Amino acid sequence: MPHAKPKRSRKTRTTLPPALAASEIIEVTVTMARRVGFGRLSMRQIAAKLDVSATALYYHFRDKNALLERVGEHIIYSIDLPSRRVPWRKRLRQVVLSQQAVQLAYPGLARFLLHHRESAAALRWIEMILEVLRDGGFRGQHAVRALATLSFFIHPMTLLDDRPHAGSVQMIDRKLIAPRLALDPSRHPRLMELLPQLADFSFDVYLPIALDRIIAGLASDLRQPVRTAKRRRP
Repeated sequence: MPHAKPKRSRKTRTTLPPALAASEIIEVTVTMARRVGFGRLSMRQIAAKLDVSATALYYHFRDKNALLERVGEHIIYSIDLPSRRVPWRKRLRQVVLSQQAVQLAYPGLARFLLHHRESAAALRWIEMILEVLRDGGFRGQHAVRALATLSFFIHPMTLLDDRPHAGSVQMIDRKLIAPRLALDPSRHPRLMELLPQLADFSFDVYLPIALDRIIAGLASDLRQPVRTAKRRRP
């Protein structure tokens, strides 16, 4: 009597960690964020790029924000700090301009950091500035005021969710604005007067100039006693 073939047991489905590493997910997302921006990323898009299901991403990250926080951390920590042998004013200039350049390279990053000020990326952003300020002699309220001043310094194009056009970005497009101003010149006489000069105003050119003036002001304030602002009672 022929022996009956043993029945194959069905494999039970078990929850196993995916072969995909968290670092690989972060690296791919960093590349995508540079191309499409933080605001346009989705877990489905990232999963499709990695050729996995979205479930594989959620094994490592509880949601999209958790993933983007790690992506932001990866980006910010990639910024190199200048040598401490460099004078603090020059170091501060290099750090701030590098931060602005990174924000431009990754559309939506500035907005994301603003909404996630407790994230590792945002904290590192602040720490980089405070480290240079401390080496420059800023302590206590002097450091707080300097940090607050620099927090208002931002390249306007970093507020866009889309990537800015390649090349220098002008503050005013004369071809678009001139016809509108010509409809009623009396409403904007000062703008009409300076339009030729403003048409040559480039954010990329004037950003370092504005930063130099701010740093010079911070250095001047450091030599003055700090006056603590009185808090208004609610």
